[in-house]
Amino acid sequence: MERDLHIDEFKKDFEENSLEYVSSKWIFERVPYLFGDDYSSFINTKLFISKSLGVDSCSIFFVGSSSVGFSLNPFKNLKPFDEYSDIDIAIISHYYFDVAWRTIQDIDFTKASTQIQTAIKEHRDRLIYWEIIALDKILGVMPFAKIWMGMLESLKEQPFFSNRKISYRLYRNHEALRRYQINNFQKALPQLLGVEPLSITL
Repeated sequence: MERDLHIDEFKKDFEENSLEYVSSKWIFERVPYLFGDDYSSFINTKLFISKSLGVDSCSIFFVGSSSVGFSLNPFKNLKPFDEYSDIDIAIISHYYFDVAWRTIQDIDFTKASTQIQTAIKEHRDRLIYWEIIALDKILGVMPFAKIWMGMLESLKEQPFFSNRKISYRLYRNHEALRRYQINNFQKALPQLLGVEPLSITL
């Protein structure tokens, strides 16, 4: 699974190309760093998630350090992806998003646990604006929880995922995911990399 980190290449791309290009090259159209050069395992993993959840495999993406090979969090100073790093998965589904959104709206806030109340407030204040549902925080109250939990438990049995925390977010459509990734690039990377992007498009 070892691969060069190519931080200098990422920095050059960020400095010389549009943020759409950077997001495509490093997030949307690559074999994630997590899988090394094992393209077959990457495809089979996406197909497993696809079959388990009933979503198209083209709507499943690995993001963050598991994709690029190093953290893009400005507080982690380009920390390389290692055996302790979390795996972030983005799943696009208009159907699941709408079900989750209605569920959040219908929850009796006064009877929810403190943890669920905090998660709902975060969704209402910020995440819904970006058309995101952070399912890893509220999956237990979702009507489709059993299906997703079964998929996640099976996923953790695979070598690439064992003993790792898996974070998973649901996006309403591809545009929402790209917009969110570009926004994160815009906010974090100029200072982290010490360069300005060619263009900013939101």
